[in-house]
Amino acid sequence: MGAQSNLPATAPPFLSPQSRPYIQVNFDLLLAYLEYYYTMSFIEVKQIGPVLALTLNRPEKKNAITAEMYQLMADAIKQAESNTAIKVIVLSSTSENFTAGNDLVDFLSKKKD
Repeated sequence: MGAQSNLPATAPPFLSPQSRPYIQVNFDLLLAYLEYYYTMSFIEVKQIGPVLALTLNRPEKKNAITAEMYQLMADAIKQAESNTAIKVIVLSSTSENFTAGNDLVDFLSKKKD
């Protein structure tokens, strides 16, 4: 008995294991990666009593900061400004590299206005 396919009966022929080229993809792994990369915030925001902790969490890029990360930090600081319970803001990182600075690839890819 041949290998079973999880493809629907109406799948296009190029998705068939019998056709070439055929790429077998581990969709669970792909989805896990995409979920991690696109939904994970590279800035962890946590309030601990009167302390607002902002933690850079992008160790694979030495915590290089993107425009989105700057915006997340700015939003958190603005919210802290109106919260009288927050007395201190601490900026730290999850790795040995605090930050490499700006993510140049991210900034160079932005269109100039």
